[in-house]
Amino acid sequence: MVDPVPILVVRTALAMLLAVSVLQKLRYPAVFIAAVREYQLLPARLALPAAAVLIALELVLVVGALAGSSVAVSGIVALLCLYSAAIAINLWRGRTDIDCGCGGASEGRPLSVWLLVRNAALAALGIVALLPAIPRSLGLVDGLSIVAAVIVVSSLYAAIDNLARTAPRLRALHRG
Repeated sequence: MVDPVPILVVRTALAMLLAVSVLQKLRYPAVFIAAVREYQLLPARLALPAAAVLIALELVLVVGALAGSSVAVSGIVALLCLYSAAIAINLWRGRTDIDCGCGGASEGRPLSVWLLVRNAALAALGIVALLPAIPRSLGLVDGLSIVAAVIVVSSLYAAIDNLARTAPRLRALHRG
């Protein structure tokens, strides 16, 4: 059994990460539909309904995870595995030039092994959030700790993700 604080931190951070992704997909739906189509895992005519289902599913999982549902956290882990499988298939096909579909219109992030590593780490954290919690009541200090930890974890994630996204450009500048 694990103290409930780290479980709540991970659950909240995963939900927030997915919420940002959902908001970007809702803001730029055509970009996400195009990304789903580009993966070439479904017939092109199914890109729109598949994108709609994925966005709706992500939204339900965000709400569920924030409400404390272990089923929703399991769904987030499963979705990360599904996205990783789609990325891996296209990497295996040599298709690294397509947008991953994880961000908005300005993201334009090509497929890479980094995305698989990132998704595996996030899924592992999700599994940690599924561990049974020690039954205890949470106090004000616990609440403040959770908020602070979510901010730190989210900031650390953003920094690492930004470094991974810009590393190829930095290497090219260094060589040039």
